Amino acid sequence: MNEILDNYELFIIVFLVLLAITYAVFTFIIKKDRDSIYNTLLHRDVKDKEEPAEMEEEIITEEDRNLFKAILSYLPLNGESMKFLEHHNMEKSFHGSKLDDLYAFYYEGNGRKEKFPNKMLDEQRQKVSTLAAAVIEQFSKSLTLMEQGNVVVSKENSTLNEKIKKFIEAYKAFSQNEMLK
Repeated sequence: MNEILDNYELFIIVFLVLLAITYAVFTFIIKKDRDSIYNTLLHRDVKDKEEPAEMEEEIITEEDRNLFKAILSYLPLNGESMKFLEHHNMEKSFHGSKLDDLYAFYYEGNGRKEKFPNKMLDEQRQKVSTLAAAVIEQFSKSLTLMEQGNVVVSKENSTLNEKIKKFIEAYKAFSQNEMLK
């Protein structure tokens, strides 16, 4: 009889150990799944809260369109200053009036106090403004005034050409903005 009891006690002990292990494994799996589900729901909730803000940035208002047209009116993409900047050899002299549109764009058009309600457009405007400032600054360092309004680039112009190229690329991207079409 003792032998049966010993086997029975051993059976109970093994059964309880297996039950404890099974319980631990299932608890771990359930907790892991619960955490995974919780994280998924949490991130989805955060994304849901972020999406409306992103959508608001993508909305183009009439105010955006009007400001865009006003700014671009100072420096038309096919205007004299842009054509000059793209095609003129800076080693040759030129009349200072060729830069009038660029100066008007920077000091009057881009210097406006209004900002685009659309943050992406306003960031692009600021980038173009910064590049225009760099070109104007480089011109002021490099130009020598000659007679009758003619000017000549008096210093090495690779930096000027590089800044002009960056400005033209950014301005074209800004002025041909797909969001405003």
